[in-house]
Amino acid sequence: MADWFVEVGRDLTRAAGERAGARRRRRRRRVLTVAGGALAVVVGATVLASTFGSHAEASSVAVRSVPGGHEITVVDLGASAADVARDLAAEDLEVEVVEVPTGPSRRGRVVQVAASTGRAGGLAGVVVPDGAAVTVMAGAAAAAGQSYLLPTDAFAPSEPLGCLSGPGRSAGELAARAARQAAHVTLSWRAADGTSTQVGPDDQRWVESAQAWSATDVDVFVTPVAPPLTPVPGCPR
Repeated sequence: MADWFVEVGRDLTRAAGERAGARRRRRRRRVLTVAGGALAVVVGATVLASTFGSHAEASSVAVRSVPGGHEITVVDLGASAADVARDLAAEDLEVEVVEVPTGPSRRGRVVQVAASTGRAGGLAGVVVPDGAAVTVMAGAAAAAGQSYLLPTDAFAPSEPLGCLSGPGRSAGELAARAARQAAHVTLSWRAADGTSTQVGPDDQRWVESAQAWSATDVDVFVTPVAPPLTPVPGCPR
């Protein structure tokens, strides 16, 4: 998973011997921001040091000590990357913020967190070893034709299929609407097990979910059994 992110700024953020006593006292931490980069694709390499303000009462993260490090869970999935970085810094952790390409619905928000040592990232149960920084991956606008680091909800407003459909709606109806209103988007129809399938306007199956991998590439998962009709946040009901 080392390709998921870039280790930056270690020698700027840690002094020898500081970590041993750091966990026993709270103070503001420096947060490093790497601007303008796609993780493991293009990291444009200006490192900016900034100090976030006081810790908010309602934290966007839950941090607990585990043998040899800390386990991090982002509890507010709508939190901005800046809020997550601030809250982690308030837990006395070293933090690096790296911009990664994403769609409009995730710009400025946390995409995932990871350890700067190359361990797998995520949003829940991420273990960061002692002596490592926490890399907060912040969503930034993908360039034209650039893939997202992780997929977004294709039905979210401003995404490729924004408000055209949603979970629990007709797959055939989505196929017809997409042909009229999103002809520039390539839809890869998939059965629930991930295998490729074909969907036309008369299809009797149902939409389960849709993942946008770029502004023009979407995987749509369909199922023969109608799932619960789920409103898409920000879209008319």
